[in-house]
Amino acid sequence: MRPSEYRGDTPRVTFAVLTYNAEATLGRTLDSLLAQDYPNLEILIQDDGSSDGTQKIADRYADTNRHVLSRQTPHNLGGWGNYALAVERAEGQFVTWCCPGDVYEPGFARTLVARLSESPSAVAAASPPVFHDWDKGEDVYTADFTGKRNPEIYVGLALAKRILIKERGRDQSRAPYGNFIHGFIRRDILRGVFTALEGTGPILNDRIVSCHLALTGPFVVTLESLFQREFHAMPAHVRNPNEENLRISSGGLLSFYLKASRQILVSFARSPVLRAGQKWLVIPLLASYLGTELGSMIFRNTVPALQRILPEPLYRSLRDAYRRSPGK
Repeated sequence: MRPSEYRGDTPRVTFAVLTYNAEATLGRTLDSLLAQDYPNLEILIQDDGSSDGTQKIADRYADTNRHVLSRQTPHNLGGWGNYALAVERAEGQFVTWCCPGDVYEPGFARTLVARLSESPSAVAAASPPVFHDWDKGEDVYTADFTGKRNPEIYVGLALAKRILIKERGRDQSRAPYGNFIHGFIRRDILRGVFTALEGTGPILNDRIVSCHLALTGPFVVTLESLFQREFHAMPAHVRNPNEENLRISSGGLLSFYLKASRQILVSFARSPVLRAGQKWLVIPLLASYLGTELGSMIFRNTVPALQRILPEPLYRSLRDAYRRSPGK
């Protein structure tokens, strides 16, 4: 029986496993997904033109497990293009982006679906991941949804601002809102967001997608960590190179901010999931984003000059105050 033939009383969920040259790590992810204690699931493996044995592994799992489907992209789309296509192909009411190498607790799907069922207006649910270095066999850090970093205490524009404008500091100190794409998201809303983003360029996609979602409904979380994310020192656009990704990432910071601003403006203007009144929120959202990012860029460029001009104690005080600032 194929996954599409399974019908149960519980909402259907899709684990979209997006692969690119992942033969070394795909198996442990699929094994953890097949151990889920949730019955109504689809495991959609979508390969983005791997040149190693990834596709053979995917086909083998699909041949022997009724919950697993193996699909390919028509050509290399890059991570976000692959995700958009997977969302179109997904049959689940809720969809999550799975990365090869990540490992899920058996109760991951059950717990997040329960949180969404408790809050019918919610559009997304997430669990704080533990980032794990499999080569060293150790946890690097755990994402934090407690206190002021809990997205449940923010709504609408307030949450969108916190998502779009990253906190400064080390990764361990940042609010992990980008990880909501690795929780469950309502498929119908997500499809509308990808329609709005089509052709705008792969900049800040995790944050822009989450901004759109935040304006359509609340986020819910479980404070318990229910999966391990593989820690990567190398950025995703380098691990899965795509011509457009590499072209955009090769520009300077100012060029990046301008392209990101265009992407935000265009996607809001044509979004099918945002109401007319919500689309105007792009103005304060974009103003906050540009004000923070450009101010940060100016500060970074003037730090060397300040260090030469100011007395050392005053310079250190200003530098430390900047590092402690929330960045929002």
